[in-house]
Formats: sequence, C-alpha cells, structure tokens
Amino acid sequence: MDTLDVEKLKEKLEESYLRVKDEACNSFSRYFQKTFGESLLAVILYGSCLSEKTRSPTSIYDFYLLVDSYWGFYRNKLHALLNYFLPPNSYNLKTTDEDQNPLLCKYCVISLKSLKKETSPVAKDIYHFGRFAKRVGIIWVKNEQIKQELLDCLLNAIRTNILYVVPTLPDDFILKDFIIQALSLSYQGETRIEKENKIEEFYGAEKEFYTWIYGTLLDHHLDQHSLIKDPAGTYRFRQEVPQRESGRKRTEGFLKKSRRRFISRWPKHIFTYRDYIDYLLAKVERSRGIKIELTPIERRFPLIFGWKHFYRLKRKGMIK
Repeated sequence: MDTLDVEKLKEKLEESYLRVKDEACNSFSRYFQKTFGESLLAVILYGSCLSEKTRSPTSIYDFYLLVDSYWGFYRNKLHALLNYFLPPNSYNLKTTDEDQNPLLCKYCVISLKSLKKETSPVAKDIYHFGRFAKRVGIIWVKNEQIKQELLDCLLNAIRTNILYVVPTLPDDFILKDFIIQALSLSYQGETRIEKENKIEEFYGAEKEFYTWIYGTLLDHHLDQHSLIKDPAGTYRFRQEVPQRESGRKRTEGFLKKSRRRFISRWPKHIFTYRDYIDYLLAKVERSRGIKIELTPIERRFPLIFGWKHFYRLKRKGMIK
C-alpha cells in the first residue's frame, strides 16, 4: 500500500472544510473578529447548520472560536480559569446582520494549545475530538500558519476517534458501519438529548466526505489495527481476543470518564451561557416534542431541584 501523503490529505480536507457558503456565518465571523480582535485565531462552524440536509427552521448556529490564550482573550480572569481547567467555555450570542435581521448562535472557546492536546490520543475526554472528527466548516482563519496547525488538529481528531472506535467493532464489518460507529462515539461519551436519527442524518449529509476520509485512514492503517480487507470490501480482525478485549475496555472506560466530565461542565455552562436552561428546554421540545415547565424554584436552582425532569427523560430513554 502506498505511503499516506499527509500534506495532500490536508489539502483535500481544507477544500471540504472551506466549502461553506452562508452569509449568516460571515456576519457572525465579522462580529467575532471585531469583538475579540487579535486574540481570535479562527472561527469554525460545526453541527446541524453546516448542511442544508441537517438544518431545520429551529436550528442554532454552533461555532468554535480558536484563541491564542485564555488570559489574553478574556477580560474576566475567572472565565479564563474555568476555560483553562475544563475547556471549553460555552456562550450564546444574539446579534443582527447588515440588514438588521436577528441572528442567534452559541459558541465554544478553546485555545490552540488546548485544541492540540484534546484532539490527540492524550485527550482527557471525547468532547472535542468527537466533534472535530465530523466535518466542520472553517469560516475564517487568521493566517496560513494557523490554518495549517488547525488542519493538523482536525486530522488528528479523526485519527484519535478511529483509535477508540476500532476496538468496539464486530468481527466483520463494512465501511459504512465503521463510519456510523465513528460518528456516534461522541454521543456515547456524553449525556445529551438528540433525535433518534441524528447520526444517520449527519452521515447522509456528508456521505462522500466520510467515506473518503475514514476509508482512506482505515485502509492505510490496517496493520496498526490488526485488520484485513477482502476484495468485497469487508474488514476482518486478525487480532487475538485478549488484545481486542483490552482495547474495548479502554474505550468503555474512556467513555465513562467522558460522561462524568461532560456532566461536570453543566454548572459552568449555566454560569457562562445566558439562558442556558431555556436553551436546554427548547432542545428537549425541538428534538423530543416534550414541553417542560419549570417552577420558579426549579428555574432558580436547576442543579438542586431540576433533577426529577432529567431522570424522567432518562427513564424514557430520551437522554443517552
């Protein structure tokens, strides 16, 4: 098999990531650049608004802001500390475009240094590489050097995701099954509410991209993952059972740790994200069709009195 040409791979990734034509994204990007100035390194779009096939009338734009450092980005150093110890911080934004039409988005903030670590095999949880293992859109980047470093992070996110996905696969599998599992892994490492067909929607919207990038990386690392591929395109393990079981337990343990860290971010989100509770309630109604009315005390102290709603949804299988 030919040696993998990483630079050519990055060039093709760049072409896909830059394939975003959305004036609202440009309006948000201009706002971010004006507001955050030199500390801002890149604006990245992810989530349902990336494709017309996954976007709905109630979808909210999701962005990552890549910054040079937390200490230079934030005036409020408490926010810098929170982001440093448990990235990312999440915020929401209400603004208008050039024609004064209302725009709404939420955005996460992460430093380049943190992103490099959290998209690598030493990542503390799946929060970041799970998101960046899916197709994203690079809306704006400060310069060529930052773009190349960002592309390295995005490629590493996919590779890291594959390391954790492969041990969870059955003895025989085809590429589509592998991709679906790769796209769903981040949801297995988080406690969240999503539509039942969310993964299939993401796959269908970007099928060509996922088939190319995941197929290319898997085929070039068959030996690393103890796999063989037959002429019909079926992958099979040649790894001894104890080794596979060890890898599976590693992934299971990592996902459990990721879920704990995901829940530990909730108090921080309530602090940094204005109307975070309303955002969650709207998401429940949008994705599951259930309208939850909080009492005044539940709304004031959601982390103390709001758990009954959480466990009710979990018992019904609506929270994964």
